[in-house]
Amino acid sequence: MNRQFAARLSACCLVALCGGGAFAQNPAPKLDADPVLYVVRDSDTTIYLFGTAHLLPPNLDWFNDEVKRAFDDSQELYLEIIQPGDPSELAPLMSKLAIDPDGRKLSGQLDKQQRKIVSEGLREFGMRLEQIDPLEPWAAGIQVAVLLAVSAGLDPETGAETVLEAQAEGQGKTILAFETVEEQMTILDGLPKDEQISSLVETLRDVDQAKKDLSDLIVSWAEGDPERTAALMNKGLEQTPETARMLLFDRNERWAAKISERMNQPGTVFVAVGAGHLDGKGGLNEKLAQRGSAPMRVLE
Repeated sequence: MNRQFAARLSACCLVALCGGGAFAQNPAPKLDADPVLYVVRDSDTTIYLFGTAHLLPPNLDWFNDEVKRAFDDSQELYLEIIQPGDPSELAPLMSKLAIDPDGRKLSGQLDKQQRKIVSEGLREFGMRLEQIDPLEPWAAGIQVAVLLAVSAGLDPETGAETVLEAQAEGQGKTILAFETVEEQMTILDGLPKDEQISSLVETLRDVDQAKKDLSDLIVSWAEGDPERTAALMNKGLEQTPETARMLLFDRNERWAAKISERMNQPGTVFVAVGAGHLDGKGGLNEKLAQRGSAPMRVLE
């Protein structure tokens, strides 16, 4: 299992990472980015909320200005999950969850038109359907997302969580997570099978459009446009309502409860979760506002 696959497997923004982008085509010079940052405060607690992009082009300079100041001021870093130190640690989970326990092949779960779309899409990456045939549709979809991201020049080593976790370790911060890797993968494995297949097929139906979507996503994230970033991150979820509930809304509710509970303790915390979780209807910001802690945007 390669490192890129392991890193992407640990991130649940399946619909976000799906193809090329303008940044990847010109890796130099460094480009300044100003992603959005929010804060919730009371008399003795400050919690920053940062919407991440899990993989990024290496030339994007985002860990600066208000983001870095907020991070440096924090004693704790809260992530969606904590990556295993050795990606091979995911192998038992892959065997347990990413492969059909009854031995059903992916190709056997696709109709004729779906097999044609998936096969043609995979050929654009020099792959054949047989190479992902043992995988559950959700796991195949993640591998396709990795192929698209890597072809775009995105790199998990420069993804926001990777950078933040390394910085936190270097500064001796406490690193916590809302979920375990197994919990995330269990959610993915529990998604309705028809919606898993739909997400995979739609990603590969038009690879050029998928590339444009990622280009637009990276630009909107870098420019600090939260509404557009959330819309692009969550594009297509209206066609998979149960996926939207399980991957976004239910998790946002659980995370909001944990953040609200953390507000009862003094200190400063930096929360970093996928940008698609923060804004929009059912987003984490809305959930926190409903609990009486409306996040405010941090401006320079």
